[in-house]
Amino acid sequence: MGVLSTLEEIYKGHDAPFLVDGGKAIRFTDIASTDGADLADIDSGDVVALIGDYNPESIATLLHLLDRKAIVAPLTAATRVDHSYFFDVAEVDFVIEDGVVHNRPRADRANPVLASVREKGHPGFFVFSSGTTGKPKGILHDFKDTMVRYQVPRQSLRTINFLFFDHLGGLNTLFHTLFNKGMIARPSVRSPFAIIEDIRRHDIELLPTTPTFLRMMLLSGLLKDGFPDSVKLVTYGAERMDPTTLQELIELNPNVEFRQTYGSSEIGVLKIVSKAKDSLWMKIVGDGVETKVVDCVLKIRSSANRMIGYLNAPSPFDEDGWFDTKDVVE
Repeated sequence: MGVLSTLEEIYKGHDAPFLVDGGKAIRFTDIASTDGADLADIDSGDVVALIGDYNPESIATLLHLLDRKAIVAPLTAATRVDHSYFFDVAEVDFVIEDGVVHNRPRADRANPVLASVREKGHPGFFVFSSGTTGKPKGILHDFKDTMVRYQVPRQSLRTINFLFFDHLGGLNTLFHTLFNKGMIARPSVRSPFAIIEDIRRHDIELLPTTPTFLRMMLLSGLLKDGFPDSVKLVTYGAERMDPTTLQELIELNPNVEFRQTYGSSEIGVLKIVSKAKDSLWMKIVGDGVETKVVDCVLKIRSSANRMIGYLNAPSPFDEDGWFDTKDVVE
């Protein structure tokens, strides 16, 4: 079954909104019936850069592209300065923005990592690393393998999709919510004041964010009385949290659960358990995931959710399948 047909089975008889975008409440049936861009010229194995956000048109286009077994790079306008580099690295055939499909000169299709997904006839997607330690790396995943994890039913809260459309954590939130009949709200603006207003307006229960943004919220003074009452859970990741910030957040929000997340674009979002609510100690758990520490650096081996490979760099996995996270741990 394709992505859309699988979701249509899940949503039979379910009429609650899936997405809140501005003042509009949108159901999955609305998304499924949205044409999005004209994809008639796009075939299986074509590489498509989709510049968008968590709006109905972008989500519908993404799902239709995956059903056509295209290889998709979700991007945002914020990274436009790097788009030309991304397109060349990924051998992009088409660029879609604002519902318009732009053809690019067809590449030679020399990249063996892309070829491995094409040969299987599977849909794929890739994200780019932040580039803080050099040129951004293109990180390719097989979506057929990725979709397996979302088909295990899990709890879904009313969530604001804070992380961007080109971030693996943001995409993880999108697909987790889709496959579990939840609801996401598209942020009006990603600023402390706007996020607090969006939380109030939409009775948001879950805020997935970063330690940096939580520090910004504390400095703004907006949390002096805590988060709005609807908030049950705040997850934080993508960077290191400091104990002082965590302790202040807990003191201001005694009824909110703060949960650390951990993962990477190469190995996906991993399941962890924390030692305590106010502790930054964590344990990586889950079937098929192994960890070891070598010279104070964490290494992980996972049988699921790992990338196919980098498009423009050597594999970070050693011959035994261990991924060097480069994270220094105790």
